[in-house]
Amino acid sequence: MPPPRPCWSCQGLAKESTFCTTCGLIQPPDPKENFFQIFNLPPSFTIDKQKLAADYREAQQRFHPDRFATRSARERRFSLEHVTRLNAAYQALNDSLNRAILLLSLYAPTPPPSPPSDPEFLMEMMELREELELIDLRSPSTAEAQLNNQRQAANARIATQEALLSAGFARLARQTDRLRYHRRFLEELDRMEEQLY
Repeated sequence: MPPPRPCWSCQGLAKESTFCTTCGLIQPPDPKENFFQIFNLPPSFTIDKQKLAADYREAQQRFHPDRFATRSARERRFSLEHVTRLNAAYQALNDSLNRAILLLSLYAPTPPPSPPSDPEFLMEMMELREELELIDLRSPSTAEAQLNNQRQAANARIATQEALLSAGFARLARQTDRLRYHRRFLEELDRMEEQLY
């Protein structure tokens, strides 16, 4: 959770980037909040999509511009900014590819240089495209069956990649936790050395 910020209106503490706990006025979105934080989710590839959708609907109702139609221009603007960020966050988190890209940006803000493309994978993609081009759309019944088969195979490949990504991010999270504990252990060693000397 982000640290408290002063309210733009009463200077009371706004514990979240939503509403002031003192005067109740809407606050501007926190630009430092990432999309996971907007929905109070841990940064993870695996998420509960039903909970995400429910939280999204609830937040949309809370910040909907209609609720702020009679408020000040600043409050209306903050409402619109919240809704815009909510929409972007929901779209990013609800899609597995966008969620993976978002996680990569959190873990590696500066992307490493692109490695050379995998020739085997490129060949596989070329073959798939050739198969697609061979489908004769002038024979609707045959074409429909072939397109359905291609769609099922593509969905199966996507599911496999999502499972691999999920396992990879889970592994990364475990390694990050281990690194954190090793660092804490090293800090404890430093403290003991300071006491010794």
